[in-house]
Amino acid sequence: MRKDYKVGDKNNKIKLKATIGTPGIAHTKVFQFLGGGQVKLITESNVDSGNIQETLIGKGSDFIGSFIRIIDSSQWSQLYETIVGKYGISGGFAGIQPYSYDEDDKSSSNNGQFVIIDMEINFKK
Repeated sequence: MRKDYKVGDKNNKIKLKATIGTPGIAHTKVFQFLGGGQVKLITESNVDSGNIQETLIGKGSDFIGSFIRIIDSSQWSQLYETIVGKYGISGGFAGIQPYSYDEDDKSSSNNGQFVIIDMEINFKK
């Protein structure tokens, strides 16, 4: 289910953080969907974990009217029930705002080989 984030002032510095809890292998990617079919990779985790340290991803005006999609993938099917994904965005009107995924944001593929959290957050003025 898509969630909302109010960026407030167009010059606010928007930051994102992701904390992934899994005993398996995780990789996190954050994409911005700009409309008209344009998609931009904003940031991604390193090879050590699915975590993303608090990272400046732009200013408020860069995100108004767009949304981001956060995708976390793990390679062990048994992790479907135990994977944890927590995200934080700051710099906007609401200050630091935490997000967690909903169950309908989670799926698996390749006979459970991949667990995917596919969560969207709208950016609003």
